[in-house]
Amino acid sequence: MENKPGHARHVTLVPDWLWPVVIVVVVVICFAPVLRNQFVNWDDIETLTANPNIRALAPVQLRWMFTTLYMGPYQPLTWLSHALVYQCCRLNPLGHHLVNLGLHAANAVLFFLLVVALMRETEPVRDDRFGGSIGAVAGALLFAIHPLRVEAVAWVTERREVLGAFFLLLSVLAYVRMQHAGAQRRLAWSLLSITCFALSLLSKAMGMTLPLILLVLDVYAFRRWPGTAGDAQRRTQIFIEKIPYAVIAAVIAAVAFVGQRSGPMATLAQHGMVQRLAQAAYGLCFYVWKTVLPAHLSPLYLLPRPLDPTAPRYLLCATVVCSVTVGLILLRRRAPWALAAWVCYVIILLPVLGLAQTGSQIAADRYTYLGCLPWAVLAACGVGKLWQWRATRQARLALAGTVVVLALLGILTFWQTYVWRDSVALWDKAIAVEPDNYIAYNNRGTARRLQGDIPGGRADFEQAVRLDPLYWDARVNRAWARRVTGDLDGAIADYTELIRRAPRYAYAYDGRGRARQAKGDLGGAVADYDVAVRFAAPLERAEFERNLKAARQQRATGDARP
Repeated sequence: MENKPGHARHVTLVPDWLWPVVIVVVVVICFAPVLRNQFVNWDDIETLTANPNIRALAPVQLRWMFTTLYMGPYQPLTWLSHALVYQCCRLNPLGHHLVNLGLHAANAVLFFLLVVALMRETEPVRDDRFGGSIGAVAGALLFAIHPLRVEAVAWVTERREVLGAFFLLLSVLAYVRMQHAGAQRRLAWSLLSITCFALSLLSKAMGMTLPLILLVLDVYAFRRWPGTAGDAQRRTQIFIEKIPYAVIAAVIAAVAFVGQRSGPMATLAQHGMVQRLAQAAYGLCFYVWKTVLPAHLSPLYLLPRPLDPTAPRYLLCATVVCSVTVGLILLRRRAPWALAAWVCYVIILLPVLGLAQTGSQIAADRYTYLGCLPWAVLAACGVGKLWQWRATRQARLALAGTVVVLALLGILTFWQTYVWRDSVALWDKAIAVEPDNYIAYNNRGTARRLQGDIPGGRADFEQAVRLDPLYWDARVNRAWARRVTGDLDGAIADYTELIRRAPRYAYAYDGRGRARQAKGDLGGAVADYDVAVRFAAPLERAEFERNLKAARQQRATGDARP
């Protein structure tokens, strides 16, 4: 006899505690290779291995964590988490990767709980607890074991992503619980939600648009938005509830803007508003496309400079975004869930769509960690509905297809984690995806240099400069590589070009002085060292002074040998 949805047997088939266990086990299996990965030269050096500020928890370090805008973001809780892990395992990569993986597994469970709560608010599985759990597990796994999640988990520097998501999911869960609580408990849940939201933004500012997401949930999931014009008081109450969230978000957004402005934020003259809108439309399409077909993933998708908004791919993406938006608005009464998911998707991604462009990327896999949660919710509801229709052949085939898709995603995720095993493998992948990626060549050259492969590093630096003659870091690295491999004339030419572009760049004078000294041009070397000392930062000055002293002594003795 066929069990009907909502039958009591469905409630007891599987204990509730088993679902989170299954999710955690699957996540750990799919991401297990990250525990053997190393740190990579993609901010991990600056964040961890060469950062003395995370190596203690004394007041001076804590003050630094809560006041610094080092590397741009304001992320005091993330710095604190790095410091706590350092106390336990120093610079052993295993411990740092284990914490990232643990947070990701916890996020998968929190998302499962959130989906269950949201599905109870909506029509598809309201009366089928077991079917709702099946759908929520599928949605949680679609989120958790998708290859797009690998960057946020396998990259230690992106601890901020998984940590911020942990608190953000707790905040939304508390808000959902608040909807069905009594007056006293409602206040407690509200305070918990606001507190978790603040903790999320102190980990990473990505979740700053949550107040708008909560408004969408009020309208669609909770049906709290009054439908008549006479209910102004209820509307006012809904907006008042969001004021604490909005205030916190505004403060963190202002701090984040200051931090990003101190870094490589593009001006409107460099990257105009039309270009930014084209980039935003491209990003909205790109993330959906990569979710459906997660192939050719890269740690760095280069932003074209300049970006031509009339190029076919940008025009196509703009057309798709406008068409989808208009179509879903027209269908809002028949499919309000689709419009709600699309609006949430756009709102979550707003801070990272390039409207305030920083960095050299046009898109990034890590941005999907929160951005694609609405699609996972829809998938969960779809699977829950299929479970209700499981008596039909089509529904059973669709459920079997869901299992196959999840298995394929898990396998792809397992292999994608190997991309992040070390720096050379990481940039090999970026170059394979985008052969003209000059930043990837420069970073792979640095990784090879650190491994002792100086000729290989020099070849990568040469290629990076060929691809972009104005790329500063590659020119600096090529000058160094030329000098240490004996191409002194080439090194001098590179250092001279650097000095022409930055007349107060002390390192270039010091490097050219070393090359001239190696050639026997002691007078030129002394002159360069003297300028280097004059322009040097305090931490560099002692080394430059030693070089100057040695060159003067060598010139005084008449010894022209290098």
